[in-house]
Amino acid sequence: PAFNKQIELNQRLIAEYQNQKYSLNLFTKISAKTINIWGFTVMGNRLFSLEYKNKKLIFQGSKFLIINKNTQLQYMLADLELVYLNKSIINQNLSKNATLQETETDQQLKRILYVDQKPIIEILYSTKNPWNSKIQYQHLERKYNYTIENI
Repeated sequence: PAFNKQIELNQRLIAEYQNQKYSLNLFTKISAKTINIWGFTVMGNRLFSLEYKNKKLIFQGSKFLIINKNTQLQYMLADLELVYLNKSIINQNLSKNATLQETETDQQLKRILYVDQKPIIEILYSTKNPWNSKIQYQHLERKYNYTIENI
């Protein structure tokens, strides 16, 4: 992880994929060395925990979750990084055919990830501060989206 400060977030995530909506609560703890994410039902039952530390990804959760550990967990971490990391850090680590562009209006922030000059991911923040924003994340290629709000 390339986060330079410790952050703790309590969030509601609404995901949409293949005409299905999923709602869960997330508790996320981010530090310079570790990312921990715990997912709970809206009733408070734990669905999963995810830890990224020392370049290792550890997942614990219900076998009923539709998660392919080899790919979708890595996507989740990549999504988190695209949402919260500094734009320059992201661009330094992207392949040569990819770039992250960021635009600001008076109140909002928008990011678009381009690969081969084609928009792949769009992220819209309700404020200029990603940590205190309602976030709308849309993966145009894989056809899923998230809405993330602090609770």
